[in-house]
Amino acid sequence: MFPLHRFGKARSSFLHDEDFSQAIQLHLQSIAKDGYFWAQDIVNFIETPEMQQKLEESGARKKKISLWMAQHWLHCMGWHYGKKKRGMYVDSHERQDVIKYCEEFIV
Repeated sequence: MFPLHRFGKARSSFLHDEDFSQAIQLHLQSIAKDGYFWAQDIVNFIETPEMQQKLEESGARKKKISLWMAQHWLHCMGWHYGKKKRGMYVDSHERQDVIKYCEEFIV
């Protein structure tokens, strides 16, 4: 399960802590813009001194996570495995004026 902290609840996950989750998201975004990242990057990030200090301050029972847990967190945070998309998708592609404009290039 997730590492737990004590914020007034008997069993609350760090992943639901907005500051903690945002720190992970920002770290992943900084890595992702340069290329690929692995679940091991989350494990290594959790082991950094600043994240260990956050865990200590919040009273976490566990100070490390497994590779499986990092993969689970990626899934829960909406990250997916695959190649980085290089285009922009605009939802208005089905409008009549857009269809007419595109058909001019096809014909």
